[in-house]
Amino acid sequence: MEEDPILRGLLARRQELDGHFAAFQCPSWLRKSLTAELESLRRLESTSDWPALRRQLITILAVAYGGLRDLGLETVEAAQQKKQPS
Repeated sequence: MEEDPILRGLLARRQELDGHFAAFQCPSWLRKSLTAELESLRRLESTSDWPALRRQLITILAVAYGGLRDLGLETVEAAQQKKQPS
């Protein structure tokens, strides 16, 4: 499969994202989950298996979103929908 330029850009910024993640104060259960998923991403980076890398990034986003939701935090979109009259 050919290289995905968007995915390549995200991977290029991984180190920067790791720095943000390290500074993010979150419960240990969420930090452990995200750390495990980021480690899987690091292992996959050298394979150039673009479908697997894409799936791993989606998994990381899902873990982060689920963790934030469990903490009672909302996405901007969800907060905006609540403000709009029905």
